[in-house]
Amino acid sequence: MQKFLLRAPSWVIALLFGGLFALMCVVVGAFDDESWRFMTIMAVAGGVILGPLIALATRKQRREQLQAFEQVPEEEWKQVRRAAWKGPVPSDPRIRAAALELTTKFYTRAHRLRWLFFIVFGLNLVLQIVSLAFGGSRWTIVTIVCFAIVIVLQWYNLRRAKARIELLR
Repeated sequence: MQKFLLRAPSWVIALLFGGLFALMCVVVGAFDDESWRFMTIMAVAGGVILGPLIALATRKQRREQLQAFEQVPEEEWKQVRRAAWKGPVPSDPRIRAAALELTTKFYTRAHRLRWLFFIVFGLNLVLQIVSLAFGGSRWTIVTIVCFAIVIVLQWYNLRRAKARIELLR
């Protein structure tokens, strides 16, 4: 699946993620007993807006990852992905170099945008907590947990990537 997503044109990514968002809206609306008309409008509008935004936001990232992977044959991509995040340092210099490039590009991008990321997700977390305090729905608890998990994972992944870069050098 990753190979497909890295090579897919932006319009395919937009359709895929826009469709997934629309499906999520419909499922959440069904559990929350919202009107189908309202949920359909939200699903379509959200999918039409979010899909292209994700495609545009990830275009450079997908291109950079593909460049790192193309240093090795396609059969070794799984080894590169594994070496970029965990396990022993590979003895093959090509795999090691590709893993280092992949991890470095992730770290550089994530480190550069870290404050924006933490501010946006932190504000969303605070808004959800305030919403819950003023009688939010049961989904508010789910979003609070999700925002908290994403913040902690981003903080952890930044530290992990930095350590992995040092190990792969």
